[in-house]
Amino acid sequence: MSRTYVIDTSALKFRYLHASPHANISARFSSIRRRMRALVNDKRNQCYIAENTMFEVMSAFGSVVRGNATWKPEHYDAMSEAFNRDVAEERLIVRIPSMREFTRVRHLLRAVGVVQKRSLGSLDAIVISSALEVAYELRHRVKLYTADKAMSSMVADLEPFKSVLAVEYLLKT
Repeated sequence: MSRTYVIDTSALKFRYLHASPHANISARFSSIRRRMRALVNDKRNQCYIAENTMFEVMSAFGSVVRGNATWKPEHYDAMSEAFNRDVAEERLIVRIPSMREFTRVRHLLRAVGVVQKRSLGSLDAIVISSALEVAYELRHRVKLYTADKAMSSMVADLEPFKSVLAVEYLLKT
């Protein structure tokens, strides 16, 4: 059986920092980068991303470039090309949400965001819904990788998710 992962944009972006020459990355982020590279490169793994990650990751790359005074548009281009290559070579499997998933997203936004008063945005709800759907389709537990602390604690705390989703928060101190 292959190992199945869903990778949130907040975690996935670290994989591509290596695509930028002379990237000045802290030791902490460098170890996350290595983990993400190994995870996606291992052919035994099935690595899924939600469809919204296709554009969300480009915004994350832009934030990385803007946050580093020495980086140029070429760094963004290198990260973007590496990401697109991973999708084209099916190292990353893009999960296109079904209507059932959008219904689940609406329920998550109400139950978690309104009733429980937790911070849950629509894009994060799509990622969580996609992870749940992958687990249901494959009939085994899936691990969700994220660098978003709120998402991590939410998935870990909610009882309905525990049987099908494991979550790993990558920015632990």
